[in-house]
Amino acid sequence: FQASVNAAWKSTYEPGSRPLSPDRGAVWSVRALFPLGALTIFAGTAATAAGPHSGGFTGQVVHRLHFKGADTLEWTIHQHATIAAIFGVAVIAVWYLQRRRGASAQDLEPVTVLGVLLAAQGLVGSVQYELKLPSEMVWVHVSLATVTWLVMLWAVAAAGRLAPRAVEVPAGAEPPSARELELVGRLD
Repeated sequence: FQASVNAAWKSTYEPGSRPLSPDRGAVWSVRALFPLGALTIFAGTAATAAGPHSGGFTGQVVHRLHFKGADTLEWTIHQHATIAAIFGVAVIAVWYLQRRRGASAQDLEPVTVLGVLLAAQGLVGSVQYELKLPSEMVWVHVSLATVTWLVMLWAVAAAGRLAPRAVEVPAGAEPPSARELELVGRLD
């Protein structure tokens, strides 16, 4: 998916047009969502692998996760739900941080969409759990997870690149070259 998002971004924007952001806190807060989103997807994959819809066809023996015996499915579902809830709270916190720092509606859009998708995911996940995991709802949940991951990638891309930090030049010293400034910007 990352390659698809990258290709879509490159076909839409000119090279180097990814916005530069002087707001390091906003950029890093969105970037910090990335590993939490990946962990949430991984935990959801483990929950699916422990459940009745872990693949295969009718009559095929499917080796499901069972590292906690009969409790594996319940355990993985609860771990996934906990991680997803933390991810949802983190998205709300990042959205609030960006808003407090004066982000425009355009800058807030990917994080807003991410938050709405996570709320939908939570609703679908809760309903599917209460209904004892009907396969149709599992497919809806997995499809929403795919869209959520794509929006996560969009949010990271839209957060922009970090603008190079200002470099103080001591009195009488030669200012840094453009190449040196570029290298400083890459370190961020």
